[in-house]
Amino acid sequence: MVIWQRDLVASLSSGDAAIVSDAVERMAQAQGEGARSIHADFLKISALLAVEPLDQEALKQTLGDMSRIRGDQQQGVNQAFFKELVAVSADGRAKMLAALQKQARLWRPPEGSH
Repeated sequence: MVIWQRDLVASLSSGDAAIVSDAVERMAQAQGEGARSIHADFLKISALLAVEPLDQEALKQTLGDMSRIRGDQQQGVNQAFFKELVAVSADGRAKMLAALQKQARLWRPPEGSH
């Protein structure tokens, strides 16, 4: 969501470019914070797996935390995207629509997924 919008900024009016740039920054921040928190939880899981007997309750808690982190991360991205879409001009929305449609055509499932 961040990369294609950064590429779009140059084609927008200065007002729309400012709105999109701000939204992209908020999205990148939400993604970065989520990724750092998920990484910390992967380290917790590694520590849990290194000890016998396995603390199943701590493992369950950590996996639950990871799920909440991903949810919070997505909510932050969605809020920024919503604010952006309602704030840009009609011309800006038309350019975003074209960019979204292009991204939809380029999408491929992650390698190894079913």
